Amino acid sequence: MAKFPKPKFQFDYAVDTELRRLWTHREKRRVSLHPATCLTVVSWNIANLGAHDRRDSDYRLMAEMISWFDLVALQEVRENLDGLRAIQAHLSKRWAAIFTDRSGNDERLTFLYRTDRVRPRALIGEVSLLPDERHKVRLPDTALAFADFNRSPMLCSFAVGNFHFTLANVHIYFGAASGEKFHRRRLEVLATAVYAKSRQADRTRFDEDLMLIGDFTPAAARRAAAARVAPTAVRSGHRAGQTPVTAPPGCDPPAGGWGRRG
Repeated sequence: MAKFPKPKFQFDYAVDTELRRLWTHREKRRVSLHPATCLTVVSWNIANLGAHDRRDSDYRLMAEMISWFDLVALQEVRENLDGLRAIQAHLSKRWAAIFTDRSGNDERLTFLYRTDRVRPRALIGEVSLLPDERHKVRLPDTALAFADFNRSPMLCSFAVGNFHFTLANVHIYFGAASGEKFHRRRLEVLATAVYAKSRQADRTRFDEDLMLIGDFTPAAARRAAAARVAPTAVRSGHRAGQTPVTAPPGCDPPAGGWGRRG
């Protein structure tokens, strides 16, 4: 995302007041703090972290929200790591970070995780399609071919007890509501689905459970366009973001189960 222009007004706030408001909202939303039987995972497009001048109080509030969870996938951490380091300074020493080198728009993909709740495993890399997989990334209403990801999704394997899984941190090309940029965005969504289906079917895959999380579609003004993006994967028989998972030990599955094999 392009850098936001600096506001023409000064916005001051009391950190303690904002923290109390966050705690109230957390209770209203029933966010459980590090439940004993489940791992809490969240994705956050943190918008140009490292590209804007932010105050220490701003990083304090960001760190507070991150601290509620066990594993956080961040998008839009910029080449400049000052913002990420400033957030980490407000987290306990139990927190660690893994991130990619910069790619499209000078951005990194990042995982923050609590080392006492989850541990990284051997697999770290990027989503990449083989030649025989790329030919499946085609749309019926455009001749545009899939070239590559603007920001290659980040792969990282984790473990909680005996439960092993791989997360793909995804930030799809922003594009536009129509035209070539819109089709490029749709192709990237489909490419993640092709990858997930291919790896799920491969007996030599590193983990049985692969989950795609991150920023797939812009919101609000582009909602109508976004509605035309998601069905791309569904109609193709690929269930991006819905790769089945199995319950970690001691964690009861939600109503309806943890998903079905596609």
